[in-house]
Amino acid sequence: MRSRDIDALVIQNSSDWVGGYIRWFSNQPATNGYSSSVVFPIDGGMSLIEQGPFDGCRRAGDLEVSATGIAQRLTTPSYPSVHYTGRYDADLAARELSRLGVKRVGLVAPGAMYHSFGERLVQSMAGIDVVDATDFVDRIKADGATPTICVRGLARNRNQCRTDRAPGV
Repeated sequence: MRSRDIDALVIQNSSDWVGGYIRWFSNQPATNGYSSSVVFPIDGGMSLIEQGPFDGCRRAGDLEVSATGIAQRLTTPSYPSVHYTGRYDADLAARELSRLGVKRVGLVAPGAMYHSFGERLVQSMAGIDVVDATDFVDRIKADGATPTICVRGLARNRNQCRTDRAPGV
């Protein structure tokens, strides 16, 4: 992310079968067609956006943050079968991006996002540079790496981003 000047990534999945980016980034499933979205900032914990009551927000404890990287869970009642709720997740993601003050956002697998989410998110990010970060993330996933140190660009060398080698080997 640092080498690409990306301040945050946005991911959305509704299943673990194709892509599985939510699970890879957060160790949380995206199942049954209900969307889960993640805002993954360059620094700090992730925000997971999921099904629940309007304006729900639960801050994670230290154990959850260390196990999942999720710092907070934001909720809204969005349903793919109820067209006008498609913007709800995007509004929460846009609010997070605004709070973070991002200048450049990478979308991970935008083709797998619900259309209403992607459309609303891009409309909400006027003045923010939006790029497709899928290839960048897929190369790291293919190496069998963990997301935090490698995606953020904190590894001192490429070998640190491989799980089959000790750091720095």
